[in-house]
Formats: sequence, C-alpha cells, structure tokens
Amino acid sequence: MKATIISKLREYDRKTARYKLRFFGEKNALIILLFHSLFTDRDEAASNIIAPQQSITIIQFRRLIAYYLEAGYTFVTPEEIVSGLDPDGKYILLTF
Repeated sequence: MKATIISKLREYDRKTARYKLRFFGEKNALIILLFHSLFTDRDEAASNIIAPQQSITIIQFRRLIAYYLEAGYTFVTPEEIVSGLDPDGKYILLTF
C-alpha cells in the first residue's frame, strides 16, 4: 500500500513538473545540486547504503546532465560564481 502511494505521488510530481515547464519555461538561475555519491546501477542503489533519496545511478546522473545541457544551462565552478556570472544566464554547479 505504501509503495503504491509513493509511486502515485512520484507520477503526479513528474506530470506536474512537465506541465509547468511547458507553460512557464525555466527562469534564468543558478542551480546548485549536491550529490553524496553515484551508484553503478539500481541494485547497488537499493542496497540501502545511504538514504534512498540520495541514491542516484550513473545513468540517472548522465540524463540529468543531458537535460540541463539541452535546456541551455552552463556548468560552472565556484570560482566562476565568485568572479561573477551574467545575470541573464542559466547555470549549474555540481557538488559532491
């Protein structure tokens, strides 16, 4: 029962996010993403080594990178942020 509810909530979240992006687009921003680790596959991610919401696989990570590149984001370093970024840009900082 609990798994079904979680599954339905995730499905609702994905659909809602798609509609929001379709109608409102993405705003220029600096997005900072923090990762604790990457797992080789779903089996390793399901091993409960760390909290479930922190279990991202290499394939999911690659999809995330591809999405942001296709959406026009530039990946930046902390040094570039300190030096100043164009306020009209869309940026991503990845941290591990």
